[in-house]
Amino acid sequence: MVSQQYLTHCRKTLIRRHPRLARLLNQLDSVTLHLEWKGTIHDVVVRSVVKQMLSSKASTSILRGIYDKHGSTREIIHWASKTARHKGALCGLSQRKRRALSAWGRYSSKNPYRWLKWRSMQTKEIHSEISSIWGFGPWTAEMITIFYFSRRDVWPLGDTGLQNMAMLVFGTKEYSEFAPVISGYETATALFFWTAINIGLYDHMKARSLG
Repeated sequence: MVSQQYLTHCRKTLIRRHPRLARLLNQLDSVTLHLEWKGTIHDVVVRSVVKQMLSSKASTSILRGIYDKHGSTREIIHWASKTARHKGALCGLSQRKRRALSAWGRYSSKNPYRWLKWRSMQTKEIHSEISSIWGFGPWTAEMITIFYFSRRDVWPLGDTGLQNMAMLVFGTKEYSEFAPVISGYETATALFFWTAINIGLYDHMKARSLG
């Protein structure tokens, strides 16, 4: 589990590695980070699929709506399977995302508790296996390894929010250029950056840089 104690250690280490990163992390000193999505792997899968390519506000609204309507993760996956061929969005959820949840339902039925074996696998191996499921790309696999398996070495390359934060903090979006700075603390850095975005710190920093 990625604990607050571990993140405190990460913060202290990262502060010593880069001056602009240090300024950001100092502003997050009193902020409690959202460390995990509680529940089963099916719960995390639903959240990960719904959140694909959406803002936190939009995805939270959709999640609230489908849980209010269907009551449970199991029923949401069942509903997604029944409506997978229905074109257009339903309850704010696109056909592609419903098809992805339907594909997960089939995968989990054919491979019961396969994810228990993922715990002993390397992160890249888990990503590869998850990405083999229809509708599950690298970002979704990364969310599952961060928020369900609590892996500490994950940097979601395709996450636009992280790219924008990296541009502000490191002056580049190219992961290879700042990878040495966050090496060993990739997941923690992503959590710090997402928190900065969610509390409006990114917008504040961007306004100051333009001002």
